[in-house]
Amino acid sequence: MFFYGESDTGLVRRENQDSFVFSEINEDHFLAAVFDGMGGLSSGSVASSLAKEKLVKYLSNGLKQFKNEHPSDREMQDLISDAVAFASHEVYMCSLKSPEHKSMGTTLAAILKTPRKTYIFHVGDSRVYALASGRLHRLTTDHTLVQYLIDTKQISPSDAETHPQRHILTKAIGTEDFVSPDISVMSSSKAKCFLLCSDGLTLHLSDSEIEDVLSEDLPHREKVGRFIKIAKERGAYDNITVLIVANT
Repeated sequence: MFFYGESDTGLVRRENQDSFVFSEINEDHFLAAVFDGMGGLSSGSVASSLAKEKLVKYLSNGLKQFKNEHPSDREMQDLISDAVAFASHEVYMCSLKSPEHKSMGTTLAAILKTPRKTYIFHVGDSRVYALASGRLHRLTTDHTLVQYLIDTKQISPSDAETHPQRHILTKAIGTEDFVSPDISVMSSSKAKCFLLCSDGLTLHLSDSEIEDVLSEDLPHREKVGRFIKIAKERGAYDNITVLIVANT
């Protein structure tokens, strides 16, 4: 398995509040995740780093209970849901204890790969994509106000691109005590590779442009660099984090 990721502050923000992780939980389970923190001063970076730490710890401890057994889909999804809830609780409690971190939070976009299945889960507007059969597939749906307006047919997808409230999240880790992620499952062999990213990328590149870069005959490391380069050429007014996880 190949993994490579980069995170860039961008051209406007003073601090990078994104974080990412690739962790071999055990010999059969690999976690890749992107976190996009939010909050004043350093609060966003505190939220994203804390959520990352707690998520990895909970998943690692939770998978130990199965020992040499293979957990079912239901057991895996319950574990993921509990891990995200635990991370959200820890970030939320930290925000209550520290006035300087009041209202901090973070998004999450992640995959947990096993030899047969890949579990995709997220909270917020960081995204997971898969390149399969030569086509890009968006595997997550943003938890944002504009996505809700699209889903309820109050605005069109094209309207969302310039909507003044397009950055408002409807769900994030740590902004409330309990948060549940959206979870989906697919065969690990179905996708050639996965792309995980914060909205610092998708604010500047359309899905079709992401597909073009991801399909190029380039080393994956160069693709990650190309994504960040394009975002910076277009203003990069947010932090940019890009991860690629490939079977080869």
